[in-house]
Amino acid sequence: MTTKTRQYNLLAVIALLLLVPACDFNQKAGLSRKAKQQLSLAEARTAYRLAHGAQKETEKALILAEGVITTYPDFAEAYVLKAKIQLELNLHERALASLDKAIELAPDLAEAHLDRGLNLAALHRQQHAQIAYAKARELYTVRLKKKPWDLDPKLNLALISHLQGNTKSALDQVNLLLASDGADSQAAVQLKQVLEAEMAGASNGPWSVITP
Repeated sequence: MTTKTRQYNLLAVIALLLLVPACDFNQKAGLSRKAKQQLSLAEARTAYRLAHGAQKETEKALILAEGVITTYPDFAEAYVLKAKIQLELNLHERALASLDKAIELAPDLAEAHLDRGLNLAALHRQQHAQIAYAKARELYTVRLKKKPWDLDPKLNLALISHLQGNTKSALDQVNLLLASDGADSQAAVQLKQVLEAEMAGASNGPWSVITP
């Protein structure tokens, strides 16, 4: 598996983790500020997910994310989405700046720490990346204890295990998740496929070694 393929597979899984319910983006009138924030973010997330790695469409999604930030400059999740798109566009330093802002606004936002680790790894700053992964694991574990039914922290904890070099543990976690919760999560199924490919023949280590 080539490094480029490995990076694309990772980004595909990240995009799947952004799956959101269908929204009517024209029905914002009368909503609370928080609801409008989430609806605007969902619109940008959907554009990113549907871009499928196409440069122009991904850049359009970035513009949407920046528009959310312009309207809601204190919305940490919007900075995280902006950073995800910047990561896909190989704008790693800019993505780190976006994530630093997200963490400044919401220090306990696990997703921001995880994505910070991915960008640091892409810049070959492995030691700092591992620190970020460890912080993300801590925060996702806390979230899972509060909401043991929540699929998101379970998937991300499995992904972090892989990023920390334990692909077998990550695959075991995903298999357990699919067995207990049912194989109805597209993200879980795709993560399982990628991890199995890694176990079958990857020789370059886990995704903690990602290059543009």
